[in-house]
Amino acid sequence: MRVAHIGNHSVPVTTESYVAAALESLGHEVERHQENTTDWRTLAKRIDASGVQLVFWTRTPSYGVDMASQAMFVGECAGRGIVTCGLHLDRYWDLARQIEITTHPWWRQDHVYTADGGNQARFEAAGVNHRWWRPAVSASQCGRGRPDPSYTGRVAFVGSLRYHAEWRWRNHLLRQMERNFRGDFVQYGRSGQRLEDHQLADAYASVPVIVGDSCFADRTPLYWSNRIVETLSRGGFLIHPRVKGIEDHYVDGEHLVLYDVGDINGLVASIRHWLTDEEGRRRISEAGMRRVMERDTFEIRMAEVMADLVEDHPHLSAAAVALRFDVCIHGIVRNHCLHCEQVAPPPANVWGGRA
Repeated sequence: MRVAHIGNHSVPVTTESYVAAALESLGHEVERHQENTTDWRTLAKRIDASGVQLVFWTRTPSYGVDMASQAMFVGECAGRGIVTCGLHLDRYWDLARQIEITTHPWWRQDHVYTADGGNQARFEAAGVNHRWWRPAVSASQCGRGRPDPSYTGRVAFVGSLRYHAEWRWRNHLLRQMERNFRGDFVQYGRSGQRLEDHQLADAYASVPVIVGDSCFADRTPLYWSNRIVETLSRGGFLIHPRVKGIEDHYVDGEHLVLYDVGDINGLVASIRHWLTDEEGRRRISEAGMRRVMERDTFEIRMAEVMADLVEDHPHLSAAAVALRFDVCIHGIVRNHCLHCEQVAPPPANVWGGRA
């Protein structure tokens, strides 16, 4: 099936890049269109002429593209019978930007998939055909890194200080981590710099305990940070906020460890306990990595989305739900999957480690 994907394809480490690669691994042809340089006024006509049946759009708000031309694009696709589908791994409700839900044409597409599964009634009231899209990683990102002494500390947080003003817990969390663990605590990404894939894997292989955060974890169900899949897929040991509904997907003490937002004493005690239990950390991190590889790769997630869309739009090719012959059910090239019965070795990743 021929699909188009609009987004930021200028760098290889965006959701768009991983989704496009996943679709191609599933046997689809993907036209990539750079959101801030494409001509939106002619885009629908161009993709229609190339035989595209389905458009995915992952929006970058900072691009500031003219909304009128984007609204015209969404409407013209509808007139041409081209299905439009938004994909985004962030939340909007209860943040300053929630106004965009009722004002921006991205939300007027045929389908909108986001990681916010706890506000379905509000989406429906706003006229958004929304579906929950849990965070995922590329199968190629799965695998442990190599311990590197340059990644110091025994407890780490990966993320920026500059976060949603509405969520004050993060600043409090980081201050308490610094206060309780002093030189043993380190924050990566403090000034907004990004650790690349192999750097993340090496950091997680070097620091015993990773502490996570998730916006409104104490009040909104079915929304959690992509830190879970980013960390677990690389073999990191993660202590993450408890969110209602999370244990239907990740079990506390089996795939990760959960803490309650607001309970600093409990979190500090948990960290200190797990710092002394290397065998337990290894057991949990291995189980967490297996869980992500089995359920939470973009290859799996996009196969689910395509099956969902075909059910709603019968005119889409039935081939949309078929996996390519060389990809297993876990979205990994056959004979390299740790979980298929016919496989012996785990997949080697690009920096030489093993999952």
